[in-house]
Amino acid sequence: MFPEDAQTAIVNVSGTTSYVLLPAQNATRTILGVYISQENLASNTDIKCGDIEILTNFSKTTSMVLMRQKCPPNTEVVINKTGNDNSQTVLTYVNRDLITTPSSTLPAYVNGFSYGDIVSTVFLFLIFIIGLYSFLWFSLNRIKVDFKHK
Repeated sequence: MFPEDAQTAIVNVSGTTSYVLLPAQNATRTILGVYISQENLASNTDIKCGDIEILTNFSKTTSMVLMRQKCPPNTEVVINKTGNDNSQTVLTYVNRDLITTPSSTLPAYVNGFSYGDIVSTVFLFLIFIIGLYSFLWFSLNRIKVDFKHK
């Protein structure tokens, strides 16, 4: 579902506070998903990347929201929380611009088979087909030769 280099940050925040979830870095980040859960309805929790509002939670729980939100370089990802209850935030991200820098790693498995398994199976299948064709070709030619000699 997420790229292999995806990272997840989980933090529990209590009371009214502003918390730096991810410090500023020199590269673009891409936020892939956010989940927020709060203890009560009397507080709000929002996540910002610099001036960009990523997600605001006004209810008790916001289920995992999938996205591709870019965070510009040198900006912090900050959680701002109001109220005196507890809040848990789960944020999944990659430390690159996912749109302009696609993943350099390919998935190692496709439906349980590695790429090596798939290539080996194709070659073995081709060898089997060539062997079957050769067997049938020589068998039919031998039958023709046997009929000519009788």
